[in-house]
Amino acid sequence: MVATPFYRASELTLGGMQTHWLPRAQAFAQSAAELEHSVRTASSPISTQRLAWVRCMLDWERLAAVPVGAVLERRSVRTLDFWPTRTVQIQELRQSASTQEPALLASRVRAAGVGAKGLPALEWLLWRQANEPGTRALASRLCIELHAEATVLLQDYQARARAPEPEAVDEAQSWTDYGEWFTQCMGSLDQLRLKKLRTNTRGKDSAIWVRGVSGQTAPAWAAQWEGITHFLAGSPARRCGAANGAPHSFTDLLRSRGHLAPADRLERQLAVSQPAVLAANPNQPASVQRAQRALLALHTLASDMGSQLF
Repeated sequence: MVATPFYRASELTLGGMQTHWLPRAQAFAQSAAELEHSVRTASSPISTQRLAWVRCMLDWERLAAVPVGAVLERRSVRTLDFWPTRTVQIQELRQSASTQEPALLASRVRAAGVGAKGLPALEWLLWRQANEPGTRALASRLCIELHAEATVLLQDYQARARAPEPEAVDEAQSWTDYGEWFTQCMGSLDQLRLKKLRTNTRGKDSAIWVRGVSGQTAPAWAAQWEGITHFLAGSPARRCGAANGAPHSFTDLLRSRGHLAPADRLERQLAVSQPAVLAANPNQPASVQRAQRALLALHTLASDMGSQLF
């Protein structure tokens, strides 16, 4: 039997920032920059803009899957991903965007509510309003705000991923922080099961499924699932011993504290739940119900383990 090293709480929180949140923040900032460039380039075809949006959205889903640090503190989920989007507000902004000076449009967008901004608003513009006057001007402005927020998030995670001076390490606070991360992860499992994998009739004027306007509902579910499972058990390669990396996952914590059997049970449940989640199709209700049951089973098992630690 291979001995499992003991990881201090500070090692796990630093490892989490370095191997989970920072790479995802880097990917999101890069794809947000590419989306802005695509939308603001006059010669860019709508197909290219849509593809850039999809990449950016999936990178965001992976980053925000377990919202801690800057994403949580800045309420970025509400700022960047308010859903169902408010199409009437977007329409009003779009109709005036074609005739407004850039500075005035920027001012109006800043003053607009979150329901008319962020990724869902861009989705609606790029898929439902692509050929309408004012769409490119408004979408460009929304992309500027999106990219700016992504840059701030990246800078925050870069700072958090730097190893602190030894005298600045607070093990008690690190343990509290990790417990809060775990709580956020359990909340994300519930959100995926109870909100994302359900229709929302308030979105009937855009789409009743999240990412339904672009037809990216199932890929968005899969991206959020990837972020959750990476926090819980690391990458698939690391789970099977094919890759190394800084400790950060919940199974790293379990094994570090001698809970080898529970860590194995959690990984087995992840392996059982994953096919159901990835097979979920918004057009096949039975597949969605299977995914919901799989998520509930995982949540029940993991939250019971967490309650014995935190």
